[in-house]
Amino acid sequence: MENKNTLNEERLKVNLPPFSQEEIDRIPDVENIPEIDGKDADYNAWRIKTGWISAF
Repeated sequence: MENKNTLNEERLKVNLPPFSQEEIDRIPDVENIPEIDGKDADYNAWRIKTGWISAF
């Protein structure tokens, strides 16, 4: 989540229920999420196939 301040606004746009502030506070900041690109070839192949990422 790039901006936890707008998380509930974005969730409501797609008809998802809002998170409590406690739940939001448990989400790690972007800089604390381990990098996954290039770590698991099968997972990255699946991500490319589904359109989550593009082939580099």
